[in-house]
Amino acid sequence: MTLSPIFHQVCHSSFIDSRWRTGIANAILQVVYTYNRDFRLRGLSSFSALASVCSLAEIDIFNALLHFNSTTFISNTLLSKSTLIAQANANLDLYVTSMAYSFSRSFGIIRDTIQGNGFISSTLSSITLRF
Repeated sequence: MTLSPIFHQVCHSSFIDSRWRTGIANAILQVVYTYNRDFRLRGLSSFSALASVCSLAEIDIFNALLHFNSTTFISNTLLSKSTLIAQANANLDLYVTSMAYSFSRSFGIIRDTIQGNGFISSTLSSITLRF
């Protein structure tokens, strides 16, 4: 059995490419005055976060895939085709469940850390200061 993951197209788009983020950063540097709601300020952080989520997903999926490919199924009796297919499907379901749990756990740790720290971004996009 061979598994080949297919990732969402945004994870292979120019939006997570470092050149895209560098272009946004350069555009910000060329502006004399930036309005705090300028998308370029938030966009840089948003695209960096998106790149990190895609990277996290790919790492979790490939780690789970390595684990899945290292498992062997040995039986001391000859199995019928339907039993073998049922066992393969059970192993595949276990792979998908464990991979989803691993990603959810990793993402949850990040989310909880941000919430727990009362995260205030460097772009001040999470708060509005009034003077």
